[in-house]
Amino acid sequence: MSRTTKFVLCVVTVLLAGAACAEEPQWLQYRFSRNQAAFTRYGIGISRAELTERAPRAVRLPKFSSEDPLFARWKTPMVKRGYLLVAFDRTAKTGPHDRLYIDADADGSLADEKPIEPFKLSDRRASFGPVRVLLPGTDGPVTYHLVVTLYDSADYRRLYFRAGGWYQGNITVAGTERPCFLFDYNCNGTFDDATFELSESDHIVIDYDGTLYKGTVGGYLQVKMNGELLRLEVARDGACVKLTSPRSVKMGTIEFAGESDYLELLGDNGFFRLKPVDGKVRVPVGTYRINQCHYPKTDGNDVQWKLLANGFPADSRVKVRGTKVTRIVSSEPVRPSMQMQKEGRGWRFSQDLKGQSGEQITFERKGQRPPAPRLRIKNSDGSYERVLSFEYG
Repeated sequence: MSRTTKFVLCVVTVLLAGAACAEEPQWLQYRFSRNQAAFTRYGIGISRAELTERAPRAVRLPKFSSEDPLFARWKTPMVKRGYLLVAFDRTAKTGPHDRLYIDADADGSLADEKPIEPFKLSDRRASFGPVRVLLPGTDGPVTYHLVVTLYDSADYRRLYFRAGGWYQGNITVAGTERPCFLFDYNCNGTFDDATFELSESDHIVIDYDGTLYKGTVGGYLQVKMNGELLRLEVARDGACVKLTSPRSVKMGTIEFAGESDYLELLGDNGFFRLKPVDGKVRVPVGTYRINQCHYPKTDGNDVQWKLLANGFPADSRVKVRGTKVTRIVSSEPVRPSMQMQKEGRGWRFSQDLKGQSGEQITFERKGQRPPAPRLRIKNSDGSYERVLSFEYG
């Protein structure tokens, strides 16, 4: 859907109906900004690309100022070849590459593109954008914006892309108008990616009277925690969403071995935030990956703790069936581990906590992380003894 077509249809909808029906396409408006703060409340997704000094074959290139241009690909399924070509040039003999070329019209050539100057430049980094590109759509070209950041120094070279645009507008959810935001979280030019990885799925955010629901675009939309389910459809270019009330949803039960009070699941039916009741939750039948799980704890002094489990392995998936209860093992008992690695003339120590499925474990005490653990090192004759503190992050 082109954004020009979207505008015309919006006008027609307003003139004929006055307001969008909940089961009709509900149109959103496109916004873009280089300001990262515009995304901070909702989360920012980025993608990384490999850089090379080797020029691509059979591609028309501009006349570069430097002798060492860099090349990369921004991957997007919106074009047949699967990517847009990107190149970096520099205007000085030293310093970072400070000019960007991108195949903004998706014609496979850089020779017809003009160099783009960075909006922020230092001796190690150049940031560009939001850069406007036109991607092929079913009804004509679709506008998309990228923020491009190049880290460029003798010992460190990285290239990152971030979506510079998003969709927003009010939509009707379960009979009530709510602010809605759509984000191309994996930054590939589309807004309808649904996978078992939160970082590779596109995100939808709905504002329920100041409380933000953050989910993914696939399958069902959960109306608040443990609430009504609506079938969610998102246009590939993000221009509109469609919510429908399913006639029936085949449900299954998940039962916990531990005392969890909060669970996040991501799968082929979408993203779910659930509060177990009597150790059980109900979800549509399907396959899921656990994204996050919380376990409340109370110590001997009646101090409230919370065990937080996330970072579950990619292969730790849960199949939910309609006729059989699916049981999830508890993250406890937690297994601590420590790694040591030689760095130069010294050693680097790191410590982490793992659950029973290999998930990452952290703790909160009264809503805050407790002090980091300490490491005591002592040699056999006692001539060397030190106590070191770990740091989070």
